[in-house]
Amino acid sequence: MTEEMIGRLNEQMTLEFSSGYLYLGFAARLESLALPGAAHWYRVQAEEELRHGMRLFEYLIRLSAEPMPGPVPAPRDIPEDFAGIADAGLRHERFITASIEGILFYAIGENDLQTQQFLQWFIGEQVEEEANARGIIDALNRADGCKAGLMLLDEKMGGREG
Repeated sequence: MTEEMIGRLNEQMTLEFSSGYLYLGFAARLESLALPGAAHWYRVQAEEELRHGMRLFEYLIRLSAEPMPGPVPAPRDIPEDFAGIADAGLRHERFITASIEGILFYAIGENDLQTQQFLQWFIGEQVEEEANARGIIDALNRADGCKAGLMLLDEKMGGREG
């Protein structure tokens, strides 16, 4: 594995940890909006993102490369409402997808078959992540400002298991 690949994987690991912090910021805002179910959903999502970072950490160790997480800044510019949070979540997941795809394309160019195989899990995971984010947006659009619809969505999101 090249030093460039190690650097890219370390950067992705840091992005995954940063994603966890972003989703914790979303959860905090949703708590302040009295949406505990949606807040729970994003807390579970934060934990999942931290596991993604750890998956990269462990992969680097297995290949005798040194994991070196970078600084994780506090989340900033958290949207003020649920719809804004849902939209920001989808934009973020698309950003993460593009980042992973960039590493995969680099691995293909380097003929790094191990990393190509490893990253396939992340590619499949990102399909699910983006679909979940779109599903929240679609549900909010169906609720169309209806308080009862929003309450049902919040309740449903609160049932997410980790």
